[in-house]
Amino acid sequence: MSPVGEAAEALVEAVYKALDLFGGDETALLAWAKTLDSDAGAAGVAPVYFAPASVGALTRALTACGVVHDDATIDRVRMLQFQEACELLPHFRRRERVRVVAPPPKVVFTVPPAARLDTANAHVQRSLASRLNTVLAGSDGRTLIAAPYWSTQGTDLLWDGTARARELGHEIVVAGARASSNGHDHLLAMRRFGHRLQSAGAQVRCLEWVDPDPSSIFHAKLVCADEGYLGSGNFTHAAMTVHVEAGTVLTAAEVDRVWWLIEQLEGAGLLREVTPTP
Repeated sequence: MSPVGEAAEALVEAVYKALDLFGGDETALLAWAKTLDSDAGAAGVAPVYFAPASVGALTRALTACGVVHDDATIDRVRMLQFQEACELLPHFRRRERVRVVAPPPKVVFTVPPAARLDTANAHVQRSLASRLNTVLAGSDGRTLIAAPYWSTQGTDLLWDGTARARELGHEIVVAGARASSNGHDHLLAMRRFGHRLQSAGAQVRCLEWVDPDPSSIFHAKLVCADEGYLGSGNFTHAAMTVHVEAGTVLTAAEVDRVWWLIEQLEGAGLLREVTPTP
């Protein structure tokens, strides 16, 4: 970087540090900057209400950008540049906010075919299943697939996404189902999916939900690999084809937090390992 560029960068950094000391209040920053007087010296730079630590931080920032010299005098030219930068700051920040591109939506859905979507949004009809398989396909380590309700038809929709984990022999944890309810054995469906994954090369752990009381279930619906998914949809065919379901993408840090939860539940005996079954 050229000397001119370095000087400009130091000036901008000092303005932002001063802004922080004024609690992000651009108006207060500008009002103070206008009071700077090159004849007053460094002793009169900081507002009288600043705490000693804030005075020190402000003085160091002004010294680093050349407004204050080591002998406690003020460089008039540099001071005028600093004041001008403070005046321009609100305008630059306003343009920054306008120019920031809105992040893409992280919410995904399943929408029944009866909702006739236009061509541009047709992908939403099956975006939930697609999102789950995208998460699974990106796995470079252990994978979690957890929900209370499972079916063979539902797990068939996840099978292709597990190809990488199966081929590399990675660990896949399937979790959350409990014993038979409402005439459908969700635990059996989960264990059978675990057996199918195991037979295809994955290292599988099946974790059954153990009720602390009859009204308690593992109600979270999670798919976690390098990134993750949290939502309303179970791993049933209906959830991924005809129900209205919604979910959101999880970052790597959020995935780590999910694994922490699974470990806590295992430690409490609420998730208990069972064998996969054909």
